[in-house]
Amino acid sequence: MTIGIILAGGKSRRFKQDKALFFDPQFHKTWVELATEKLRPFTTELFISVNKTNAEAIHKLLIDQSVHLAIDTLPSVGPLGGLLTVAQQVEATDFLVLAVDYPELTSESLQKLLSTPDCYAVDAENNPHFTIAHLNFEAQKLADYLATGNRRLKFFYQQLGLQTLTLPADQLKNHNYR
Repeated sequence: MTIGIILAGGKSRRFKQDKALFFDPQFHKTWVELATEKLRPFTTELFISVNKTNAEAIHKLLIDQSVHLAIDTLPSVGPLGGLLTVAQQVEATDFLVLAVDYPELTSESLQKLLSTPDCYAVDAENNPHFTIAHLNFEAQKLADYLATGNRRLKFFYQQLGLQTLTLPADQLKNHNYR
């Protein structure tokens, strides 16, 4: 049982607008809708980690979808807070993770990710994309990690012993600016 987690709770400061709710004219939908469509076929349940500011708008946008919204209970710790919030709500330990701001990522790459347990994405030059990952962890392990004061995905992934998975660079453009 693989649980999908869409990370959509960021502050989008550099982007100057909520990335999850950004309507992309190239795809004719918002990035959260696009991520939901892409991740759904690969997961048994789909959660969207949201923040208090965008939760209502995302709920209205996806009201007819079979998704669960999880309001990040630890917004000050970044993506790890979103992962923990979801992990604490499910019995599963297998997670397919996708940040909302990778609209070019294809279903083929997600399938490759799903077929490779315990990994995160890198491009051909080995640049990491930590918010595209296939993880296996228990909520308590992440809670213990956060209790040490560390907030970096990189170090949590090292603790989990994750490997890298090379995906096409043209799909790994993280959109921090419009």
